[in-house]
Amino acid sequence: MSLLSLKTSRFLLWVQVTLVLSVIPSVCLGGQFDLRPSVSFRQDYNSNLFFQPTDEEGDWVSRLSAGLEGRHEAERFVTSVEGRLGIVRYLENEDLNTTNQQWKLGSRGSLTPRWQVGASVEFQRDAESDRDLEQTGLVYGTVRRDRFKGGLNTSYGVTERMSLQLSGNYETDSYDSDQFSDVDSFSLAGGGRYRYSERLLLNGSVYGSRNDYSEATSDNFGFRLGGDYQLTPGWRTQLNAGGRLTRTEFSNGVDTEDPGWTASSKVFWVGLKNGFEVEFSRDLDSSSGRNGSVERTSFGVRWYHRYTEDVTVSVRGRYYLNEADGNLGLSPVDQTTWTLKPEIRWRLGEDWRLEFAYRFNQLENQIADTETLRHLFYLQLVWETSLLDQ
Repeated sequence: MSLLSLKTSRFLLWVQVTLVLSVIPSVCLGGQFDLRPSVSFRQDYNSNLFFQPTDEEGDWVSRLSAGLEGRHEAERFVTSVEGRLGIVRYLENEDLNTTNQQWKLGSRGSLTPRWQVGASVEFQRDAESDRDLEQTGLVYGTVRRDRFKGGLNTSYGVTERMSLQLSGNYETDSYDSDQFSDVDSFSLAGGGRYRYSERLLLNGSVYGSRNDYSEATSDNFGFRLGGDYQLTPGWRTQLNAGGRLTRTEFSNGVDTEDPGWTASSKVFWVGLKNGFEVEFSRDLDSSSGRNGSVERTSFGVRWYHRYTEDVTVSVRGRYYLNEADGNLGLSPVDQTTWTLKPEIRWRLGEDWRLEFAYRFNQLENQIADTETLRHLFYLQLVWETSLLDQ
């Protein structure tokens, strides 16, 4: 069986499992159905399309996106199906013109009052260099990528205060170029939560994952302990910490072990018209397109203010540090990324809204000793409505 056929078979298996566990039970139980179409047009100016430290090349980019989401709410299950196509056209770099795709199917619900289950599958096709920049701080070039994702999860309430969770996820990235490494990832996690008081929720988990790259295989095992504390009705904080051990086998016969620590924390406040949050995280992640994993440290801040019922202003900033030595990947990584995004959203009516935003990105590659700057401005008009909602 070819590699493409194997990946397709795995994805179809996730689709079949999801359909059985979600769509059929949900529809049979009756309930409410909603259908939401949406269309958006966005005009960008990108000052550095290819994220080059010198000889930057800018361009005007037009985006037309159309989507349709169906949502079914039964007494025990909620099922959603979503599809979206995005046409991307460049004024000067016409060879970069592409059509992005995203398809989702998912469901969650209760088999019994104590037993909850969920399932999801997703396909995504994209070909833009900054597709993962806001999530990872890394740039991957303009080559086309197909991503399949599938997940199953379940939770069981042992008592009114304690519950147990189990989840499994599969993901595969396929690139339309030999210069980028495809990756197959599978992860399994189990844990529990305990409601210590009305304000304090404790949690713990153990997990394992495997990432298969073109020239390496990485196994990662670890644990996390933490809690969620409600300081006041508006203030809330989350804190988790743990350890990990990563074993990597390279195609050249070299085997490595790399221990490390993980942590995540978040503090946020929500008021009537304002919101504020600060978050920190450090963990190991698969490095899509590269032969190996990266250890990522990130710090982020977000603030928003609703001036009127129709106008909201927000500012988001984030710092990333991505690192990988010979123990984690064939290609070393040492890169810091800074992002800043102020945004204004103006609701024009029940179904329309207008968005204006500016994005600043600064990438510092410590290995190549280079600094890259990118400025992005965009204006977006969005229409979204509910056709059924009954």
